[in-house]
Amino acid sequence: MTRNRRAHLTALKLATLTLALTATAAEAASLKVAASYRLNGASANDAVWFPNGKRFAVATDNTVTVVDAAQPDRPAQTLRGPTEAITSVSVSPAADLVVGLSNGVAYAWQLSNGKLLNTFDTLNATSAQFRADGQVILVLDTTDANLAVLWNPRTDGDRQLNEGVLDIVTSRDGQRAVVADGKGRVTLWDPVAWKPLGQALPCKTLYALVIAPDGSAGAASCEDRKGLILRQGANRTVTLSGERAALAFATPTDLYAKSGTKLQRWNVQTGMGETPVDYFAGARLIIAPDGKTVIGLSRDWPARLSTLTRPDDARQLNLPAARVSDSGYLNGVPVAALTDVGYRLSATPQVVTEDESWLLSIASAAGEGFGVLEDEQDFEPYLALLGAQGFDTTDDLYEIDLSEAERLTASPDGRVAIVNSGSHAELFDATGRKIFGLSIEALEDLDVDPDDTFLDVAASAGGKVLALITQGGHALRIDTSSRELISQAQFPRDVTPALLASAPDGTLAVTVRRAGEQQIWLFRGEDTTPYRQVTLDGSVEDLAFSPDGTHLALNASGNLPHVLVLRVSDGQEVARSPKLSMYDGGLTWNAAGTQLLVGRGLFGTDSAATLLTFQR
Repeated sequence: MTRNRRAHLTALKLATLTLALTATAAEAASLKVAASYRLNGASANDAVWFPNGKRFAVATDNTVTVVDAAQPDRPAQTLRGPTEAITSVSVSPAADLVVGLSNGVAYAWQLSNGKLLNTFDTLNATSAQFRADGQVILVLDTTDANLAVLWNPRTDGDRQLNEGVLDIVTSRDGQRAVVADGKGRVTLWDPVAWKPLGQALPCKTLYALVIAPDGSAGAASCEDRKGLILRQGANRTVTLSGERAALAFATPTDLYAKSGTKLQRWNVQTGMGETPVDYFAGARLIIAPDGKTVIGLSRDWPARLSTLTRPDDARQLNLPAARVSDSGYLNGVPVAALTDVGYRLSATPQVVTEDESWLLSIASAAGEGFGVLEDEQDFEPYLALLGAQGFDTTDDLYEIDLSEAERLTASPDGRVAIVNSGSHAELFDATGRKIFGLSIEALEDLDVDPDDTFLDVAASAGGKVLALITQGGHALRIDTSSRELISQAQFPRDVTPALLASAPDGTLAVTVRRAGEQQIWLFRGEDTTPYRQVTLDGSVEDLAFSPDGTHLALNASGNLPHVLVLRVSDGQEVARSPKLSMYDGGLTWNAAGTQLLVGRGLFGTDSAATLLTFQR
């Protein structure tokens, strides 16, 4: 790279015009649903058995699904309300209420009709457990200390219990609990009288907290493989077989510790542990009241139902997803990845990956792009193109090293793959030919720290102009043919950049955070001054220019659970999609710029991806 600078500024100049977008923005175009796609096989965040063991509730994406254990393929009930992920779920002792936590908000549903009863959003809730009387003990994260609050979801009344509670779990009847406090102690507890039962044991770092089905014992997984067994008058400290073990009681006397692929059984009364055995059915185990049936949970795979003794016979729970891990157009075909399985989207989605390969991500634009796959031969990611019979690759595409890739995107015409490995940025065409490469060390002469990293990288059509932003706040444009520096700038210290996108002609969009606000900055040509700064009341997960560069689509979340379309010339919002579930999931235009594919389902429906028609 030469030091011939067409522009070299020490700080980004700021435009005086800031445009704020709100839900009442005037719409000059429309964004309507053309199709929504249902995909089964969502991974589960949490699960809980009903007290009688005949049903269980599973938190998948932003819904809670109630399942009859005798008919696990036919969900009995779906509970809705949040737009973002439900991270924990609990059932009342009377089996009439369910509470789930999503983004710090507690949601309570009445099971008799499936309706949302109440929400608690006063403070950020990190734990929710039922007491015997059907009230909920919430652990709230405050600026000073965690706070335990008793919440009545029927009346929405609440009262403070005490400060300094880090986490709590209650028994199935809600009569007993185990409490971890902010001083590094774990104690058996009476949640009704709200008082300790027995002596506390020290736990500096808490990884798991569980209680026996009848409340007679509790356990905790702590730092340095330390396990705590708590019984009134008979506390024990044991050494677990692995670090950061997940725990589960099968019976009042049998405790299981899961660490990696090893499962170890402990006798609570004697404090003796058996030799660990191989066990692959989930990272966490949710054991039924019968002490035999298990729900295995994993971040990357759908939940599985099995028995403790026969995990290899696990049955996958094919529950509907509310989003996909990635989506895009490949060879003009809408495609999505869910738990590493690739699907051609239609009214009846078809699998396009083979049994021994997995679709990790998709990089596409304007109807074209690349899939990132991995197979069980060498477990190394590689680029592939979608053909009529499925994914195919060439020797040159296969040999591209993606082992350290942190982000892979496509140029706005979909013909160039942009590989960002943090310390290196590379451009490849569809044949696997390398168009351009750049290391962070090559920018040292431009006052960029060699320990800095590429935060995001984009390119104009055909990869002619490379744009990049670094973790240290540098912004550069480079002519990939001549390797000349077109422009260089530095973001102000009070601005945190995140995502970068390029239009075919090189117009740039950057997402930034400033004074707690989400903004989109738009730049023309070689300018280092944004000609528009658009403020959003929400977060931006992805952004994509239309194939003709006249519009910018935003995949927004938080207070804006929609896809938004801005007019590039003035930054005005011209269209907004219906409300969507979850967030991220990919965002791509078709070749004609008339449709947008987003990897999020329509809110309130069993859909995981949505096709939107953009009418100008």
